[in-house]
Amino acid sequence: KKKTGNFINLPQRERKRNYDVNEYFRDAMNPSGGSSEMKAHAADAAAKKRRKGHNYLDFQLYNKERMEAISQRERDLATKKEQELELIRDIRTKVKRVLAAGSNVTTEGDKCDELLAEAKKLEKNLDD
Repeated sequence: KKKTGNFINLPQRERKRNYDVNEYFRDAMNPSGGSSEMKAHAADAAAKKRRKGHNYLDFQLYNKERMEAISQRERDLATKKEQELELIRDIRTKVKRVLAAGSNVTTEGDKCDELLAEAKKLEKNLDD
């Protein structure tokens, strides 16, 4: 005869949910969802923040002047892209404010549809 001890049936352990604070606040602050294209560009720009120049050593036989010129060109293009993204964000924010106010025309006389078309055109140019 087997003896069974005092065994307590415990419930299955609840697993902790992975929690991303940044994702929560991003969703909370932008309930409309925004443009997926815009998010892709923003993520791309954030991933490629300005880097320091490369530290070339004496035994590396690179054309240092040419490499520095290429690095400077890359930094200039990244800065230009950031400025264009900021312009797109400003246009979209302006349109949201105007539409929330119940109008379709900005104080400068621009129509919201034209501004959104301009923003899409700028986004398309970023892809090229």
